[in-house]
Amino acid sequence: MITLFYIFSVSTIKQLINYFLYNTFLFCFCQMYLSKNHFIVRKIIYPC
Repeated sequence: MITLFYIFSVSTIKQLINYFLYNTFLFCFCQMYLSKNHFIVRKIIYPC
């Protein structure tokens, strides 16, 4: 039972980390794509 719970929590944490990284990547990519002309301003506001 404890082992099962451990496996579950580890996989859930991995999923959350992957989800967070993916969203951060998408957000940064979108910011980069949408505001190329505001490159310096964007770098200050979103230092990705």
